[in-house]
Amino acid sequence: MKTILTVILIFIAGQAFSQTMQENFENGKKSFYSDDFDGANKYFMEILNSQSDDYLTHYYKGMVYVIYFDNEKAMTELTTAIRKKKSFGPAYFGRAELLEKTGDTAGAITDYTAAIKHGERSSDAYFNRASLYQAAGQLEKAVKDFTKAIEINPSDDISYYNRGKIFMELGEKNDAISDFESAIAIDKAWEKELRELIKMLSN
Repeated sequence: MKTILTVILIFIAGQAFSQTMQENFENGKKSFYSDDFDGANKYFMEILNSQSDDYLTHYYKGMVYVIYFDNEKAMTELTTAIRKKKSFGPAYFGRAELLEKTGDTAGAITDYTAAIKHGERSSDAYFNRASLYQAAGQLEKAVKDFTKAIEINPSDDISYYNRGKIFMELGEKNDAISDFESAIAIDKAWEKELRELIKMLSN
């Protein structure tokens, strides 16, 4: 009888612990998206200090460190999140941005590629990878990614601008003019710079 009672008490304690951890996680997320990063950090720390090893907790804690500009700790947490769940795209995306900041172009491209593969198919993911390809001189890959970014977000004037500059570099004048016109149509701030380029390409 005592053994059965002990098992029941352990079960109840486990359920209460699980519920507390879930509450902490939800409160941490709520604080994070309310820009209360100190509060979010407190909740996520409580979870991790309880020896919970949930990949989402590591991810959000990593993003808190990104906000704090503590890139080393952010990298550690995001890498842990990826190790815990290799198919979690947002963690790859977050780590790719950190790698990009540190100048690790190859590493950032690898992580953006993994992010896209694992579902983080936002215009930002394609745009960021395209920009790195462009800087690395891999222009065909850059064009493909800027094109994908535009498909996802047709109002992405900067992708039109960057793709237009690549077309210009490749000697594809008509495509460059078309992209520059699109950029101007979306944001008139491009008017002065791009009208001069369009005029030059048209001659």
